[in-house]
Amino acid sequence: MAIARLQENTRGYEDRQALIGKMGHLAWMRTHELSLHGPSEPVGEFGSAQLRRIRFSEHNPFWVAGATPDVVNGHNGILQQPFIDFVQSGL
Repeated sequence: MAIARLQENTRGYEDRQALIGKMGHLAWMRTHELSLHGPSEPVGEFGSAQLRRIRFSEHNPFWVAGATPDVVNGHNGILQQPFIDFVQSGL
C-alpha cells in the first residue's frame, strides 16, 4: 500500500492527507465533537457526554465525530462511561 500511495496523484495538501490518514484524525474532516462540556449548544446529550456540530450544515448526512480526551482518552478510552452512553444511545 505504501508504494501505491506514493504513485497516487493528489490535488493539494488536503487530498494527500485524506489519502494517507484516517477521517477521524483529520481535523478539517470532523463534523461533530463529543465532549463532557463545551461552549455551544449541543446537538444531543448522551448521559454526561454532549455532541456538538463543529462544521458543515445540519443537513449534511455524514458525520465524522471526534471525541475529547475527557470522553475517550487513548485506545482504551472507549470503555469509559461517557462513550458507552453515546454508543448505547443507538443514534
